[in-house]
Amino acid sequence: MKCLVNGDTIPAASLVLLGSSPATAGSLEFKLGGGATASLGFLPVFGPEVDAVVVQAVNAHGGSMFAWAAVSGSCFGCTT
Repeated sequence: MKCLVNGDTIPAASLVLLGSSPATAGSLEFKLGGGATASLGFLPVFGPEVDAVVVQAVNAHGGSMFAWAAVSGSCFGCTT
């Protein structure tokens, strides 16, 4: 697993949609499962660890670049 740095591409297979919301809502909430982990948490029912949360704005004209909303502080065994 490689640490994320500016300009990296996240493979589509590594992305999981946690939620979507219209811009008029002004916010989006989701909950991750807790436990002993260096990541941000787990997907519900002890699914895979979540190491980063990225957001993207999408409309009829396409999508924006992803922006990091949260990234775990752990990078054990990563290369840069």
